Amino acid sequence: MLPYLFHLGRYAQPTYGVMAALGLIVGLWVVFRLARQQGLDPDKMWNLGALAILSGIIGAKLLMILVDLNHYLHHLDELFSVDTLL
Repeated sequence: MLPYLFHLGRYAQPTYGVMAALGLIVGLWVVFRLARQQGLDPDKMWNLGALAILSGIIGAKLLMILVDLNHYLHHLDELFSVDTLL
């Protein structure tokens, strides 16, 4: 597998980021189609999907902080840095 899809100057697009985004889009599309077939409100399914994605991102960041809690307790300035939030 290619680690990067393309390079533009100093920027390199990682393959895993594109694949993760593609997986999320396809997953939401499948949920949307199945909801319509089952007679469920597709708008509520989009909202549920967005909420699940946001919850996953927040949960992953919280777990990252909990795993390295000792480090973040000694470096509180890094807790809200851009590197931690991205």
